Amino acid sequence: MIQISDIADLFEFCKKECNIRCLSVLLYLILRRFNISYEETHLFLKSTVGLTGEVAHKWANVFINGNFVEFINDGRSGKRENCFYDVYPEIEVEGKAFAVIQCNQKVASFTAYDLAQFIGKRFYEINDTNKSTSDLVRSVESCRLYLRKWGVHFETNTNRPYFEGHDRPDVVTHRHGFIHHF
Repeated sequence: MIQISDIADLFEFCKKECNIRCLSVLLYLILRRFNISYEETHLFLKSTVGLTGEVAHKWANVFINGNFVEFINDGRSGKRENCFYDVYPEIEVEGKAFAVIQCNQKVASFTAYDLAQFIGKRFYEINDTNKSTSDLVRSVESCRLYLRKWGVHFETNTNRPYFEGHDRPDVVTHRHGFIHHF
């Protein structure tokens, strides 16, 4: 089953390779072409961290009405910044190690938010500064992309080893009796 988080992760990845406006307008036009309501389209775009439905609609009109130069003009002069891990490669190594350790624990409670907090903590330690706001240094969405890039798979934790035949016979008998009592 396709999860909204999978779509959001792919969108976040594509955002790094392409203009967010182009991606949002593309999604907007596809959804509207298949008669998805404006409200649902707007909610979907917001949940994937794209433009809102209102802004995507505006840019779709610009694109459709032929003002292509205005549509592709980014207004940022093409300036690109260094990647976070180009500046802090040690945080990338420590982040990978942290993710591996957390994923190998029996308790399946590790999330991209945990990685974002870890990266923020290490960032402030390396720069010897105090955290002044509640904002994260790296967003949860970008941390999910890092985890995917590092080979982590997101699967629902539905295994329940206690009920998969690892029980003693007396425990199974008691459980069946307890369930049949109700």
